[in-house]
Amino acid sequence: MQNKQQALHEGMLQLLEYYKLRDAVVSVIGYSNGSNIAINLFKEFETDFTSAMLFHPSSVRPGVPFKQQPALNVYTTGGKIDPFIAFDKFEEAVKEFEDAGIPVTTNVQPGGHQLVDAEVIEAKKFYEGIIQ
Repeated sequence: MQNKQQALHEGMLQLLEYYKLRDAVVSVIGYSNGSNIAINLFKEFETDFTSAMLFHPSSVRPGVPFKQQPALNVYTTGGKIDPFIAFDKFEEAVKEFEDAGIPVTTNVQPGGHQLVDAEVIEAKKFYEGIIQ
């Protein structure tokens, strides 16, 4: 897993370099396990990423601290009755960001694991606030 995480991180950096985007606003977007992969990335590597929009994540490797993420702002969503991500695990993930001093905005929906319009609309507003 760690080798794949390293390859993902290096690949992202190579793409940013190739497209001359090193100084750009860089946002990571993930849904479900994609969100968990992003969380793990922030625990493994220091980044200059500006934002992460994490839809329905879970706590990842509890007790492993985040690396320094000086520019990172997080928007995350969860469902109260999500059958795949227990709500307490979502809350645990949010608390980990808060404890690390990483600004986090949450959007809790009454439903389950599905992505709903309200989450996407709020994510757009979050992103627009970041890039201004």
